Amino acid sequence: MGERTRGESRKQVTINQFVALETNLKNPKTQAKAQQEFNEFLSQMSRNYEYSANNVMLISAQLRDRGLENTGIVKSQADWEKMGVKVRQEGLIILTPTKAIAYEREKVATENGEKWIYKLDDEGKKIPKLNEKGEQEYVTYFNMDGKVFTAQMTDAYESGKLQRPSNDKIPANAITNEAIDVVCAKIANELGVDLNIRPLEKDSYFKYEDKKYEIHINANLSNEEQFNALMREVGSKILHTQDTFNNKDYNEARCKGEAESFAYVLAEKFGVEAKTSNYIAEYLKAEEAKPADKREDIKDVLTDVMKAVQYADYKLNLDKLAADFKNATAQTQSETSYDEAFKEIITPSEEVKEEVKSEAKDTETNAKKNTHKQK
Repeated sequence: MGERTRGESRKQVTINQFVALETNLKNPKTQAKAQQEFNEFLSQMSRNYEYSANNVMLISAQLRDRGLENTGIVKSQADWEKMGVKVRQEGLIILTPTKAIAYEREKVATENGEKWIYKLDDEGKKIPKLNEKGEQEYVTYFNMDGKVFTAQMTDAYESGKLQRPSNDKIPANAITNEAIDVVCAKIANELGVDLNIRPLEKDSYFKYEDKKYEIHINANLSNEEQFNALMREVGSKILHTQDTFNNKDYNEARCKGEAESFAYVLAEKFGVEAKTSNYIAEYLKAEEAKPADKREDIKDVLTDVMKAVQYADYKLNLDKLAADFKNATAQTQSETSYDEAFKEIITPSEEVKEEVKSEAKDTETNAKKNTHKQK
């Protein structure tokens, strides 16, 4: 089988994966398992959001076929070698963009109907397409010829160049006010949002009023719940107010599903436990009522979510913010542990208290005797 044939086969695998996931999400009998697979995809997105939704699905499918875990560290051979790491296994195929000159085209009538053909000049050559400024325009094609490698396919761990990542979640009761404040301050500054944590009748909401973006979070929620509510509203702000996303008909289930998916990706990134509901499944079911050529599918949803996460990374520097969040939690945990240990040292047990009382009583008796002697 030639490389192109293998590439086309993997491309079809990607399409089939999206179709199967969507079909199973819409089927009540398979929805629960499909939701788990959907969450796993979001988890992988949290590790590989610099890639497209197509490439994340490609990577996931190939790793699953090989029985390998996706640890989230995926690089080209050149990037691994810059780190002094050797590649030991065959790489994973991904789509790579190729920039090409755009040419003028026109629609012509043929015996088999209309079709597009290139415009030719007097010498029979294709005419380059120019923009309004007279500059050459380009188009981007995607080929199945890129290769990337996970850390497991290299000697990164054995050579000590990398440490194996931990998938442990931060305990809910360990997320501190200081850690939440770190995230809130960054979001407020970089996304231009007024953030308010106060008692509310509902978990959270986002609004645009008087030319201001506002996010309100219920102060009565636990810190873990506040984090997830905050990320849902940040997702709403990015997904539904940015010009970078295609205009689409308003659909409450889609809006909630996209925001919730965005929050899940960031929770995974920050090591916080997160949950998703069936908003996406509801949206996909509703799309079936539309004509086939007007429907949007799960890939459209995941592409929007991916763009939103990439935008958040551009504005917030997610690696650094996640590290600051975890450090704030770890630092406070360390201080709490120290305080508790210190209390054990300075707070006497009942047995020690009795000894101290006894010693104090003896001292008082001896003092009285000495006083009598002096008299």
